[in-house]
Amino acid sequence: MNYLESFETSLGNWVSSGYSGWRRDSDGTPSGSTGPSAAYSGSYYVYVETSSGGSNVSGITDYLTYPFPTANPYSGSITFYYNQYGIEQGTLSVETLGSDGSTWTPQWSSSGDQGTSWKTATISFADAYDIRFKNVASGGYRGDVALDYITVDAVEGVLRIPIPDFNIKVSGTYRSAKGMNYKLEGVWRTIIDVFTKVNGAWNVFVAPIVVDRLYHCDSSADKIYELNIDTKASISNVSSPSSYPNGVGGISGRLYHCDSSADKIYELNIDTKASISNVSSPSSYPYGVGGINDRLYHCDYSSYKNYELNIDTKASISDAASPGSTPYGVGGINDRLYHCDYSSDKNYELNIDTLATINTVSSPSSRPSGIGGISNRLYHCDAISDKIYELNIDTKASISNVSSPSGISSGIGGVK
Repeated sequence: MNYLESFETSLGNWVSSGYSGWRRDSDGTPSGSTGPSAAYSGSYYVYVETSSGGSNVSGITDYLTYPFPTANPYSGSITFYYNQYGIEQGTLSVETLGSDGSTWTPQWSSSGDQGTSWKTATISFADAYDIRFKNVASGGYRGDVALDYITVDAVEGVLRIPIPDFNIKVSGTYRSAKGMNYKLEGVWRTIIDVFTKVNGAWNVFVAPIVVDRLYHCDSSADKIYELNIDTKASISNVSSPSSYPNGVGGISGRLYHCDSSADKIYELNIDTKASISNVSSPSSYPYGVGGINDRLYHCDYSSYKNYELNIDTKASISDAASPGSTPYGVGGINDRLYHCDYSSDKNYELNIDTLATINTVSSPSSRPSGIGGISNRLYHCDAISDKIYELNIDTKASISNVSSPSGISSGIGGVK
């Protein structure tokens, strides 16, 4: 949208409001020693009259508003010419309207006498629902302010309005529909809590991402499982691409796995669990792998270290000594990183940058061997009792536990 107004015949799409308002004029305003002597372009301009009977008192405000043609936000720029001649000039500003329909945010302003000539300014703005000029008088008749040759150049954006929450019954339990996922044309998608209006049509906004999938590996059966995130029961399982699977976890739709006998780290297909690629581990005895956001972590049983890895090459970015003597699992949710130690029977929360310990608690199990999470839910597995636990993300206390579908539980983690 590109709209130019020079006020030759009317105010056009601009709307005047305020105490005395903005009016069209030509050949100079009525008062001497203030206002322009002629238009910047053509014959006419608009101005605020500040003589007696007009906006003559300090603090009086007048507006010239451009209402955008649709209810969607607009981003772009406004270019205009202004004249602020007179020793009693007030403050002229440009403001944009926010999404709440009532908050105006200043984008530019000019105060005081600027001389007899026309000045120009170009102001950029983003996500504006309307745009306006605002003039606040300083008091006195020598404060006539004028505008001319205004160009609004903007692109229509997308209006997002929250979806009213509602519940849906899944496996006998009512759950909020927000954030739920469904499969469309073979791709898992999740509902985000906004409607969108694009080219005049309302749509539910969806993102083609894989969400809320939980994985588990077993070092005795050499299998990798996908589990139900609530019951932890096996949904499916396949033979591991490695001979001694010890860790599994993922980030941003990518699933990783490590093997302690081959000393390799794998990237797996999130559906088939088949190997996509593998590289030699930066450590000699890889025992856990998992991530948060776009950061991938790994722990090693023999060197007693925790690593941050490159998500593509799996090469080490940094490493730090493990807080425990037998690191067996690492993984995270949101911006929180967790780690478990097999010999001390402890679960740790680590600093995501330094890998230093933030806090530690005793594990609810006797031989913690894997930890990881998805969507604010933290999971843990134990190699001796063959149980899978859901833990409180703050206290790490057990919320629930079930028997593992495998014989020796060695790793657990999820992909969102």
